[in-house]
Amino acid sequence: MTRVVGQGDGSSGISPTFRTQSTVGDMVDSGDEDTSLTASSPRAQHQDNALIPVTVGTGAWLFVGIALALFHTQLGIESWWITVAGIGFISGVGGIGYLKYRARREQRLIRNTSAG
Repeated sequence: MTRVVGQGDGSSGISPTFRTQSTVGDMVDSGDEDTSLTASSPRAQHQDNALIPVTVGTGAWLFVGIALALFHTQLGIESWWITVAGIGFISGVGGIGYLKYRARREQRLIRNTSAG
């Protein structure tokens, strides 16, 4: 799947410029090594950076869940907040697992593309 992303419509005196954005599948299908996803590409950097906020958020849910479990009587909160924190933590663990899986899969595609 390739998208054309435009900038400027020509009416403002700025000539329109276009570039294409391809998915990893398109890069593998085309066999063009110049368009392959590399560690320095913005997409790869974005994916690496996504792991940081997901991990921080997961840790925050864990901390909040433990604090709520220990101090829920002193805080006078409803017990369902502990469940909310648990669901947030479990979702974060799933997100971390998915991000790591996706990174391994894309690295495998890159290796297969550059080797072939």
